[in-house]
Amino acid sequence: MAVAWFQHPRNLFDVLREAISTHHVLSLYQGLGTKNLQSFIAQFVYFYGYSYFKRLYLERSGAKRIGTKANLVIAALAGACTAIATQVSH
Repeated sequence: MAVAWFQHPRNLFDVLREAISTHHVLSLYQGLGTKNLQSFIAQFVYFYGYSYFKRLYLERSGAKRIGTKANLVIAALAGACTAIATQVSH
């Protein structure tokens, strides 16, 4: 029995079986380009934010290198900026 388009599939196997039986396997990849673009932007924002906060920390602290605690704080700040910049509000 095929799963109708308006019914919720019970599990991943149902989705795969339906895609194969209806010859719509490529539909499983729908939205992949948009997801890749979002991932690229998020990684760029994270790296830029991390580099900015790292440079700011080194300049203000006068330290030559970053310790583990400071590195974790900088990474958390960069992650927060990434989330703010890339999450779509509903």
